[in-house]
Amino acid sequence: MHHLRQNFIYLLFPILLITPGCSGVEDSRGKRVAVSGKVSYKNAPLEKGSIQFFPESGEGFQAFGKIENGAYNIDLEQGPSVGKYVVKITALKKTGKMIETEEGKEEEKKQYLPSKYNQNSELSADIKAGSNSYDFTLE
Repeated sequence: MHHLRQNFIYLLFPILLITPGCSGVEDSRGKRVAVSGKVSYKNAPLEKGSIQFFPESGEGFQAFGKIENGAYNIDLEQGPSVGKYVVKITALKKTGKMIETEEGKEEEKKQYLPSKYNQNSELSADIKAGSNSYDFTLE
């Protein structure tokens, strides 16, 4: 029994040494971190959309997430790295018109948020180490 316990400790020790480094994905662009928050538009939760984080410096991880019922959550495996980011939020709505696509006809969808939140975004976030929470109130 003593040998079994001793072997278990020898097996467990290397795992304990490795585990602290497994809290995020890291490469030359840095370490990814989790980010979550709420998004509202005209005083109501944004029902559906997407949120994108683009590093201001051009270096670092880009991150993308879905917005559902006014909330988004990007885990650390998909999250941005530490640094300053331009944030772009998009949301589409159906126009009622049918359009021809490669797959056939489908209902046209158009961006309905002002361009200051996406194409010409004025939104930003300063991502820190650890978990981050950023809420965006769009008018």
